[in-house]
Amino acid sequence: MLDVHFVRENFDLVREKLSTRKFDPAFARHFTELDGVRRPMIRERDELNAASNRLSKEVGAFMREGKKDEAETKKAESRAVAEKVKGIEAKLDEMDNEFRAILTSVPNLPHESVPVGADESANLEVRRWGRRAISPRRLRA
Repeated sequence: MLDVHFVRENFDLVREKLSTRKFDPAFARHFTELDGVRRPMIRERDELNAASNRLSKEVGAFMREGKKDEAETKKAESRAVAEKVKGIEAKLDEMDNEFRAILTSVPNLPHESVPVGADESANLEVRRWGRRAISPRRLRA
């Protein structure tokens, strides 16, 4: 399976190499669309987590000062933020599964020394290993 970061950073190379393998280029469009939605959602989740941490600290400070009403208000805000985070994480889990499905369907990239051809007849024999196969007639004798 290709690494997400490698595909993102070398997108044109990946698309070019896969075209030599006659792989459907529709994956590229789907990959970029999904990645374009997923990355801002990750950023939003991280910002909400940071806000939740700030709110928790404020709750602790209000509790130490004996300001229970303010603490309860911040707790309610914190719960609302936590619910948003859960919703985003659920969507991200679905997207990650879809991302994984896309990337597992993509074949490995051919090495630059591999000749491009229509079928296996374009392959070059570099070396052989072992003996040739023995015909079944020779085994009976």
